[in-house]
Amino acid sequence: MNEVQVDEERIYQVLEPHRKKQNRYKGILLGYVCCMFVYPVVMGYLMPILVNLNRVATNVIAFIIAIIGGLLNILALPAIIILAVLWTKANREYKKKYKQLIAENVLCSMFDDAQFYPDRGYTEAEFKGMHLIYWRNDFSYYSEDLITGSYKGVEFGRADIRIRHTSGSGKSRKTIVDVDGRLMEFAWRKEINSRILIVKKGERARLESGLNEVEMEDVEFNQKFDVYAEDVHSVFYLLTPRFMEYIKTLYDRDKMIYISFDRRRLYFLQSGHGGIFEPPEKGFNVYAETEKTRDELAEIGQIIELLQLDDMAEREKLLNVEI
Repeated sequence: MNEVQVDEERIYQVLEPHRKKQNRYKGILLGYVCCMFVYPVVMGYLMPILVNLNRVATNVIAFIIAIIGGLLNILALPAIIILAVLWTKANREYKKKYKQLIAENVLCSMFDDAQFYPDRGYTEAEFKGMHLIYWRNDFSYYSEDLITGSYKGVEFGRADIRIRHTSGSGKSRKTIVDVDGRLMEFAWRKEINSRILIVKKGERARLESGLNEVEMEDVEFNQKFDVYAEDVHSVFYLLTPRFMEYIKTLYDRDKMIYISFDRRRLYFLQSGHGGIFEPPEKGFNVYAETEKTRDELAEIGQIIELLQLDDMAEREKLLNVEI
């Protein structure tokens, strides 16, 4: 992979004002909300004391404080809404600049034909077609930060995925996060005529028809993952010892791991650690952010090399040249 070249001073000068601006609005908003909670408590303690003094001056003070408190309560909701809108807008602009100046720069330096679409992702229909998880009708789906490109001749895609659903009703109603992670897909040229599914132990809520459970020779792998396929023997062409060792290293890091193969493409969903293009709220270091993004994106190349997809792509190129 090529070395990433960045203009640290220019990037810092552009991003730092945006970071400070969104933090300032966030601080004001949180401070205002806290005051609105603290004010009634303080007044509830102070007002009886003033009234019990039974003096004209203290009664006047208590009346004025009550009027001011009433006005503040009336203005509270509009003020909070305005501050929330300003903070959301500033935060969105900060993330947009971060992705343009760091994420996109790193991506283009590491891969061929790289394209970055911050506001796009895999559609719900595309995700369902990958058969990675059992789909519930009450799921709320969102995807962003779509990346496409190639590495050593192998085409790939990657995007952030978030899936939620609500549980309960009334006061007990709550939001459940089902998936919060990253989805990768890789073009596959090797002849494997079977659907294959690998999931973390116990994560498959319901199995689609036509898939049979497969027992691997690796005992530790069987303790951590369940494997299913249409053709049992085809699994051993995909799950090489090196690839199984790599998947096992992800077991403790990721909440859920789903790997699906549909004869043409390999899909790799890791859930539990969110998206990779999230800018810092505190001190900003351009070099550190660049290296963080590079390390995260390097996983794409690692998987391609582990699966030896690059070797297949090179052999295909040579074959085409000879023809």
